[in-house]
Amino acid sequence: MNKPQFFSKKEELPTGVEIIDAFLRSLKELFFTRNPRFKKGMPGADEALAKFMDEDAKTIQGVYVFYPWLNKAIYLPEENIYFELRTARNKNIINKEEQASYRNFKIGIAGMSVGSNVASTLALTGGPKNMRLADFDEIEATNLNRIRAGLGSIGQNKAIFFAQSIYELDPWAELEVYDNGLTKENLEDFIKGLNVFIDEMDSIDLKVRSRFVCKKHKIPVLMATDNGDNVILDVERYDENTDLAVFNGRVEITEEELANLKTFQDWIKIAAKIVGAEIQTPRLLESILELGKTVAGVPQIGSAASMAGACVSFAVRKIAVGDPMPSGRYDINLDEKMTFGYNTPEGKAEREATLKNFLENFGK
Repeated sequence: MNKPQFFSKKEELPTGVEIIDAFLRSLKELFFTRNPRFKKGMPGADEALAKFMDEDAKTIQGVYVFYPWLNKAIYLPEENIYFELRTARNKNIINKEEQASYRNFKIGIAGMSVGSNVASTLALTGGPKNMRLADFDEIEATNLNRIRAGLGSIGQNKAIFFAQSIYELDPWAELEVYDNGLTKENLEDFIKGLNVFIDEMDSIDLKVRSRFVCKKHKIPVLMATDNGDNVILDVERYDENTDLAVFNGRVEITEEELANLKTFQDWIKIAAKIVGAEIQTPRLLESILELGKTVAGVPQIGSAASMAGACVSFAVRKIAVGDPMPSGRYDINLDEKMTFGYNTPEGKAEREATLKNFLENFGK
């Protein structure tokens, strides 16, 4: 796939390229981020800015970043200055040392539907410079309710499209793109050397096999699952405990059982065990009962996918900086916090009735 190209001189750029000059305005922003006592337009600011531009700013090199797929070149300050600017408003929610640890992490994301929101959020927060992205699938109109893409993206490979989106924000990113997806043959190559593996795949077979590989190489696994308007985050810290049961013990499955997953209903039954019907929202349970009847695929919405991206990036950062992030299941539940009557006896009874109906009818 195409990657950004770097040029030190305008004359080196391909003919006909649109040039966007962001260099001078970036240096001015740098002054204000390094001198927070000044605000634009306040007394003394113009004089101090002029002095900075005449002295300190002259030592900063510029670079033309050329994007072949856009036919545009952006004139920017060098990498370390650009990164300082791009993360300036992170301080001190993320402090300098934490930002460096987070940036130096290496992660892999398998599955670029919910995974695209994870990748975008990681990049947006100045997270791992080095990422591996995997997906064989192409963007369709039905994806546009939950991924950050437009009509012009339809038909493009998901992994390539979102790699390019990351490059447009972070041209110095180091990305490995598996645009043919993951298989039993390349799964271990994808996972080896990572600091965190992020599982957003549909394949039950690869979900299970990836955890065996991660146990072998002591690599933690994160998985975010949309749950109606909510998110379920699963954390499996194989870097801390290689004896930890896969999926935190919710599912036990053998190689033989994996090989016998033949039908969509087989997939749904195992997936339901992995997610856990008891935690799923009533509307999602009702929708699952309609799969293959009135509903074509497991429902997902953009707000939950965006929240999933935020939850996984938070967990990645916690692991990167050495904060506690124990294995287990984390239920990020907006309904509980914001839905009127959720915790009333009536609300609980309604959810219990929906769950009972699901368990009685699932698989019929």
